[in-house]
Amino acid sequence: AEVSTQSTGNYSDEMLKRLLPAIKNQALGAADRLGIQEDLFALAKAGYNSTSNLLTLMGAYVNERNYVVLSSINGNLSELGSLFSHLPCFTQFKAMRRRIFSRILEEVGWEKRATDGHTDSLLRNMLVTTLGKSDDEQVLAKCHELFNQHVSGGKQIEADIRGAVYLTVRQDGKEETYRQLLDLFKKTDLHEERDRIQRILGNGPNAQLRT
Repeated sequence: AEVSTQSTGNYSDEMLKRLLPAIKNQALGAADRLGIQEDLFALAKAGYNSTSNLLTLMGAYVNERNYVVLSSINGNLSELGSLFSHLPCFTQFKAMRRRIFSRILEEVGWEKRATDGHTDSLLRNMLVTTLGKSDDEQVLAKCHELFNQHVSGGKQIEADIRGAVYLTVRQDGKEETYRQLLDLFKKTDLHEERDRIQRILGNGPNAQLRT
């Protein structure tokens, strides 16, 4: 099935109802799946459609595997999250993000595979970051497990998810975590690693902590 993605048009409730199954079962091509949610996000943002319709649409992307589509959805959800973060509905919003992304991480896995392409690494990092911010209990536990092994000199966190793991454990706001990251910063000579840790230390909770 194909729909035109050449221009932004509005979507009635009836049209959305017909589109949802085609998105969920991947009957539409990736370009259409991308265009539809970007269109509706722009319409909702401009006040020409409802946020409720937008969230209903995004919930249909649970079987999505295309990185470009998922990256766009994630970016739009992040923008919505900044609006919802101080509202009672934020808990439900995070639950919706978990429903969209958790199954995808299960399939992608936490470790590189021989069959991985470049976008698989990008997708894995994005999923860990987003699910960590969405309070996914399994992701939080896994990130702390990987981090503890890493700082104790055991198995090192793979580079493509290291930033996501650091960011997730940093969310706990504990001074111990801050000190552990600071220690990693002091011990490494790698510019990329130092830059990664410095950004996370500066933007997380208790950023006022110093040596």
